[in-house]
Amino acid sequence: MAFLNIFYELSRFCTSIVAQPPGNRDMYHARNLDFGQFFVWNIAAQSWDLTESLKKVTMNLNFVRNGTLLFKGTTLAGHVGILTGMKPNAFSLSMNAKVEPDIGNIIQWLNGNRSNIEFAMYFDRKLFEEANTFQEAQQFIYNVQLLSGAYFILGGNKPGN
Repeated sequence: MAFLNIFYELSRFCTSIVAQPPGNRDMYHARNLDFGQFFVWNIAAQSWDLTESLKKVTMNLNFVRNGTLLFKGTTLAGHVGILTGMKPNAFSLSMNAKVEPDIGNIIQWLNGNRSNIEFAMYFDRKLFEEANTFQEAQQFIYNVQLLSGAYFILGGNKPGN
C-alpha cells in the first residue's frame, strides 16, 4: 500500500485544461489520466496498459466534515491523495507531471534528509482541506516544496481565475 502512494511520484503523464467560453460564466476544468511513463502502449486499445488497469480503480469521492461537503475529488482506490478536485464555489485543481529528474529527492527523503518536502498527491488533499479561496490555494502552491516535479492547474470561480 505504501508503494501505491509513492507511485505517482515516479510515474505520471497527465494533461489538464481550464477554459471559460466567451460570454459564459461556466468554467470547465478537464483532465485525462494518461499514466504510462515507461509502460507498454496497447495498440488495440490506443492507450497505455497501465491506464486501462487504473480505470478499474479510479473513484470520484465526496470529502465531508461534520456533515458539510468540503470538496470533491478523483483518486485511486487505496490512495490517500487526490488526482483532481473541486472545492464548491471556490476553486478546482489538477496536478500534471513536470518531467524532471526527481529520483534524487526520493532517495534523500528515504534517507531522512528532506523531511520538509511534501508528497505531490498528498499535498493536493491538504490544499483542499485547508485552502478556502482561489487566492489561498495559489499561496499554498507558491510555498510548497514537492517530492516530485509538478504543474498545478488551478481554476477559480470568477472570470480570469
